[in-house]
Amino acid sequence: HLTAEQLMDSIWAIAGSAAGTIEAPVPATVYYGDEIPAAELSGQWIWSYADMATSPAGERAAFRTSINLAARSTRASIAITCDNEYTLFVNGKRVGKDSDWGTVEVFDLKRQLVVGANSILVIGRNAGSSPNPAGLYAEVVMTAADGQVTRLATDATWKASRKIPKPDQLDSVEWRNAVPVVPQNFLGPRIAESLLSLIHI
Repeated sequence: HLTAEQLMDSIWAIAGSAAGTIEAPVPATVYYGDEIPAAELSGQWIWSYADMATSPAGERAAFRTSINLAARSTRASIAITCDNEYTLFVNGKRVGKDSDWGTVEVFDLKRQLVVGANSILVIGRNAGSSPNPAGLYAEVVMTAADGQVTRLATDATWKASRKIPKPDQLDSVEWRNAVPVVPQNFLGPRIAESLLSLIHI
């Protein structure tokens, strides 16, 4: 069994088509023939301000959104990546973290999400030794009992703060709308590969 990253690395190695730079024009879509519909990213890369290319090394930013469920989902997961690292919280509890900006992770949220209001919090951190690009992409995929799939991805409706709240005290800081930023294009296929398994399998 290969992870999404291992599969895409293998395809790129065989085809000799690996992206050489972040700006390389790699489509954010993965297509596997007529049997399985293509998986496309439904959201946007975001940061706490527009000029994310000048984000200082070590800078942190918080991002949040809410999900209201009328009934428990039969499946619920999130695909997430951040340049450079992130920690993910759901309803005040840490679900996962990663510090490799070139990978995409998937976390099962079925047990974390409850009927009613739910909060998603991501603490992102830029790395490096000088100002450099930063960004966050996350997409929640939920499947209801009747098979209906709902997707909620990062975009301008998410809230952002340059002050970091405690995971269970989100209202302790001021929040503004997150800002869509230039996407990390080379990660598009890796995110789409992760979404494919969540949406269709």
